[in-house]
Amino acid sequence: MEEFIDLIKKANTSFRIADHLTYITFPLIKDVKITITILTNLNHSLNSAMESLLFLERTFKRIQPYENNFKSKFEIFKKKVAPKYQLNPYLPLILEIEEIIQHHKKSPLAFTKKDKFIITNHSFQTQIITIEKIKKYISESKPFIHKINKIVLEHERIFRR
Repeated sequence: MEEFIDLIKKANTSFRIADHLTYITFPLIKDVKITITILTNLNHSLNSAMESLLFLERTFKRIQPYENNFKSKFEIFKKKVAPKYQLNPYLPLILEIEEIIQHHKKSPLAFTKKDKFIITNHSFQTQIITIEKIKKYISESKPFIHKINKIVLEHERIFRR
């Protein structure tokens, strides 16, 4: 019944890992390859937070059952949940990070050059990831995670009674 609480805890853990890797670990090791690990953790955090809210809404039967894949979860979140909780500004961020992760998974070639991590596709179009871009993603994600934590905490009190 309280799976949404477990999901938001996972989101918080993944966010803290991404934040720590960005601001503590990266300056020490200065290895740009860590950027994809940071993005993976950030993506996991955003997806878990989104799924937590979806599960909460599903628990109260405010949304229909959905398939267990990113596309269907994101569509329901975008149409039904985000407008209700004023989370629309974060939708492009969630989608952009998910696309970077998927692009990396399908990529035939990824390499580092100076302080950039470069991902190519089959036609050698590139996508460049820098630590500055990741810091921007983290700072934009923080309010989203905070808002969902607040929403889940309010509803958690209902289930404790």
